[in-house]
Amino acid sequence: MDVVFRENAYTLAHTVCGWYNVSHTAKVALVGTDRMDLLHRLTTNKVNHLQVGQGTQTVLLTEKARIIDVAVVSVEAESIILHLTDTTATAVQAWFKKYIVMDDVKVRDISQNFASFRVFGPQSALLLQDLTGENHADLPYFSSNQRTLFGVDCTIIKLHQFVEQNFLVMCAHDKAENIIQGLRSLTSIAEIHEGEYEVLRIEAGIGKIGHEWTEEHNPLEAQLVGLVDFKKGCYIGQEVIARLDTYNKVKVRLMGFESETALPIGAEFRDGNNIIGSITSSCYSPTLQRYIALGYIRSAFANPDVEITAYHDVSSYSLRMVKLPFVV
Repeated sequence: MDVVFRENAYTLAHTVCGWYNVSHTAKVALVGTDRMDLLHRLTTNKVNHLQVGQGTQTVLLTEKARIIDVAVVSVEAESIILHLTDTTATAVQAWFKKYIVMDDVKVRDISQNFASFRVFGPQSALLLQDLTGENHADLPYFSSNQRTLFGVDCTIIKLHQFVEQNFLVMCAHDKAENIIQGLRSLTSIAEIHEGEYEVLRIEAGIGKIGHEWTEEHNPLEAQLVGLVDFKKGCYIGQEVIARLDTYNKVKVRLMGFESETALPIGAEFRDGNNIIGSITSSCYSPTLQRYIALGYIRSAFANPDVEITAYHDVSSYSLRMVKLPFVV
């Protein structure tokens, strides 16, 4: 099925507010007395300082430092919730269980228990303040408030910027329809569908599971260095990350590409007969009025403002490399 793009919804997200139902993404709960210690030992970012109501974002890696998922961490009184970007918790559950030996930790897939929504845009904080009576804009990143929204008890988490302000709203799964109908009743904001969200994601330079975030790449290649704490000590994949950083051995880098023509996913960059990278996501940006793409390219060739050619089947495409994000 073709993904439909609606420019009016895209425009509202950029100028007022948009919301996107992300209930399809998986959620995992860690419970048990050793849950914080285990998470700290396994993931890239520091988490053992977090208190109830606080959170962060971290990367789950294989032993070879390849990306399994990028998770938002939310600390609750009796558990730690990981909001994943994948649509299934199977791989993450298996990954945790592999490293639980004597730890008092259980890993539970709670995806079916909760619904979640992204609310973002320049007036999203004001909208949530009007609806809940609470100023969420001043929250530290990844911290949360417990508030009532359209008569439903919700957790509201402040996320990193995405089309300016950005929040995650989570509620019980059986109350999701209340939130959906409540948001749909606000005709001045846009319900964002997959097509518009994909454009906004690429404009923001954010990776996606199966595209930029795969077990072929590590966080340094994927421009996720901000989610790596180089001072926290050992975690799964840490030795590889440290070696890549110390010896500047990052082989490829995620870059942005601009073109006057549509760019097919999988189009390759070449140096002679050698493939040096490829396009992983692409779309047309109404804001920039040109086609844009994300892709990996060998570090030696990853230079902003340089012209480069991509090849797909018998066609070639002229591109210009740019720093990410495309749209701030």
